[in-house]
Amino acid sequence: IRVLGRSTTGESSTSVTPGFQGKEMNTVTFGNANGAKIYVPQGSAVSLEHINFSGGSSVIQGSFIYNQGNLTLSHCFVAGNHSNNNGGGLSNLGGTLTLNDSYVYNNTASNDGSGIYNWSGLLTLNHTTLIGNITDHNGGGIYNLRGTVILINASSINGNIAKTGNGGGMESRNGTLTITGNSEVADNVALGDGGGIIVV
Repeated sequence: IRVLGRSTTGESSTSVTPGFQGKEMNTVTFGNANGAKIYVPQGSAVSLEHINFSGGSSVIQGSFIYNQGNLTLSHCFVAGNHSNNNGGGLSNLGGTLTLNDSYVYNNTASNDGSGIYNWSGLLTLNHTTLIGNITDHNGGGIYNLRGTVILINASSINGNIAKTGNGGGMESRNGTLTITGNSEVADNVALGDGGGIIVV
């Protein structure tokens, strides 16, 4: 699936299942899993380009985007979303999530990972910025649990906050972290340990 557009808000409630004869069909659902507005299940490959994802709210995971498949965002904005649990902007649970030339900013979460919550998944940030995300607990920008996070090509995690926990920029727990290609983590704040990054 490849979707191009300008903006979408938390009001979407459409299920799209494109495909063609003789090929396994991909599925992306708008308004499903755990209150997320966009859900990509296992076995699906989805590419979203030039879209502003804003105004989402969820009681469980990933207030706007909940990925368990293979999802690529290019030239996208994920901003102003909230989760009452983990993953204010995006949740990647066991999937592959790639952000190219994108911004994740001003998202909030009541638990971990206000920008992105990555659990046992592969998360790649390519020339992508996480800024101004605020979590009540751990991982202001990213919370990585048993997953892999890769920052390449001048990606940045700046100005994120963990209000009561650890890892203002990122907490990586029992996972793998690679930062290369002039990428940076700067000016993040945590009440606990690891204002920039904590790896445990």
